Amino acid sequence: VQAAVNVLVWNINLSFGPRCITLWGAGDFREFYKMMFLQSKVCFIINAAMGSLIATFAVPILKLWLGEIPEYAVTFVQVIFIYANLRSFHDALDLPYKSSGIIKPFQIIITAFNLLSILLAWILLKAGYSYVSAFWAMIISEFLIVSTASITAKYILKFPLLLKTFLLHDLIYI
Repeated sequence: VQAAVNVLVWNINLSFGPRCITLWGAGDFREFYKMMFLQSKVCFIINAAMGSLIATFAVPILKLWLGEIPEYAVTFVQVIFIYANLRSFHDALDLPYKSSGIIKPFQIIITAFNLLSILLAWILLKAGYSYVSAFWAMIISEFLIVSTASITAKYILKFPLLLKTFLLHDLIYI
């Protein structure tokens, strides 16, 4: 289910890449970050809209698609779209690191928190928690990736981390 939505989001991310890299190379950081924030908003809105619809109508969709609905399937579909919404910010954050050629910090952050996610999921499942807890470990990991990568980008790449910049100023450009 998520793969169907991700194809659209992935194509949008792909289309923003060349323009953003060109802007970075030209030193037009203001326009670069404006494009990056637009990309994250568009991807978030698509994920949120599609995810909300699919999560709301998960039972009839899964019934039509699978015939018989497995025990955790509806919950998995709903939780995976929470993860997908956070992931939409991750993909946009990838751009400044790739554009600058400084990808090592971002890759270290991703690797460290994804390994932490696997460890946390294993601990939760070993302790007897439901399978859904593994998805919550992924969500926590993704939140930590986005937060840490944003803070790191602020110091390494002069990333405009101000909430005012992200929410108020750039809403004009949607």
